[in-house]
Amino acid sequence: MHGILIVGYNCADWVQFLPKFPLEDTKERCTNQSWERGGNASNSATVLAELGNEVEYFGTLADDNLKQFFKDDMDSYGVKYTNCPVLKNSKVGTSVVICSEESGTRTIIHCKGTLTELTHGQFKERINLDNYSWIHFEGRNENQITHILQDIQEYNIKFASESDSLLGQPNYKQRKLPISIEVEKRIESISVLLPFADVAFIGKDYAMMKGARDCLHAAQIFCQQLEKGTVVICPWGEHGAAFGIAGSHQLTKVDPHPPVKIVSSLGAGDTFNAAVIHALTRNMEIEESVRFGCKVAGAKIGICGFRNLLQAIEN
Repeated sequence: MHGILIVGYNCADWVQFLPKFPLEDTKERCTNQSWERGGNASNSATVLAELGNEVEYFGTLADDNLKQFFKDDMDSYGVKYTNCPVLKNSKVGTSVVICSEESGTRTIIHCKGTLTELTHGQFKERINLDNYSWIHFEGRNENQITHILQDIQEYNIKFASESDSLLGQPNYKQRKLPISIEVEKRIESISVLLPFADVAFIGKDYAMMKGARDCLHAAQIFCQQLEKGTVVICPWGEHGAAFGIAGSHQLTKVDPHPPVKIVSSLGAGDTFNAAVIHALTRNMEIEESVRFGCKVAGAKIGICGFRNLLQAIEN
């Protein structure tokens, strides 16, 4: 079985746990703190590895004092990264994350750093598409990612099946290399990525920017806009998720799976995406996959980080 490739961004998170969110201009004592490897794609790669997948993260790495931290952490989870370009004279982005133990919320204050994003040329030079069974993109860097997606689209056309058995199946089942894309941030320009998606993860913030009232409404909006056969999945935090297939009039709402106690929501959306991809690549039905995504994301909210995720899922 070929591996899963996750393309996007990584950063360093300085995570601070406090009893409750601090008031402005006060001095507070945290109950715990840690350095964590973060970024949507980087987190999703970690979760996929924890779920037992062969997974590779692909994005630029900075040749700075945190480079070894990133490598050691990915090694500890079994995430491959050897194809990543390492850029000299760069600093990775960092975030201060304030986690409220009272509410379970996380507030992120990000400093971008000087690390430049992945280029189309770097992808073509370093990635052999024959080595992968699924490829997932974090929705960003659209000027370069669009060209990469065009290459993958041409690759899939070369291997397009004419078998009648695939007629009427969702697009991802008809592709040699299925593409999933997450659009999360309120950035209009990342919309150009969605037409390339076989599976589209539509984040709450992005969906609300497009006028969605809730996850079912979001699924309806994007099922009407995207190519027939595209799977549209709309996670909505504590309200669960909804999904549909473009060209079909059926929408399905899936309930959340909250833990007994909310500890930290940091990385929950990245966990959901990874768990759904894990399930789809194991031929689970779409609804079962989304339910699994909600279950794993709920388990993640009940723990700090990703280390004990499998145990949290079992409990």
